[in-house]
Amino acid sequence: MRDALDHLLAEADGKLGPVLSLAAYCQRLSAPPRPSLAQRRAFVTHVAGAHSWYKHLPLAGPGVAFTVFLDPFAGWERLMLPSGEAVMQIREEPGYHYSMLATAHYQQMSGLLAYASGARSKRNAVGIDDWFIAPRDWVAAVPAADGVLHRLPPEVIAAGTVHLTAAVHEHTGSFLDDADAPQQLALAGSPSNLADERERQRAQLLLAIDRVCELIS
Repeated sequence: MRDALDHLLAEADGKLGPVLSLAAYCQRLSAPPRPSLAQRRAFVTHVAGAHSWYKHLPLAGPGVAFTVFLDPFAGWERLMLPSGEAVMQIREEPGYHYSMLATAHYQQMSGLLAYASGARSKRNAVGIDDWFIAPRDWVAAVPAADGVLHRLPPEVIAAGTVHLTAAVHEHTGSFLDDADAPQQLALAGSPSNLADERERQRAQLLLAIDRVCELIS
């Protein structure tokens, strides 16, 4: 189990497989349809509520980088074996975290959209027996059929990266002092209204998805 965890943490620190060329990345995505507008909007809502960002993200800007992209294994489970090898597996039922939807449900909702960010602790992999469930949102990379992660092309990272703050989560206001939150947002150069800032950041996510889809079309 220690080997599997060490391998996961090495991946989280950026020790991944080779960088995909844009052509190779597009080839992996050649068959599935691009996400519809409804799927893009649903995915933005999913990302905004995927974790308690009011605990993990700063309220003040510029925020933390999030990268959105298309992943042929979006919504799949990635299991890390004791040997350090990874196995891709369809998630038949929801996972241990509320953001880990069953694969069929996830892809119906969001297509092949995925995201990655360094916003959370990298030590929250869950060990079961002698293997680990590898979080899919640690690094901007896509797995091959054998589970090996490959880095995204730099063009995709540039097109799909936005910076988010705690304001993106709809419950952030409940965890802030009403008098203090507008002041912090104003100091960051953002709108004083949390709802306005939330919508601005979600609109930026949607634009990033559009840029990625245009890039690979």
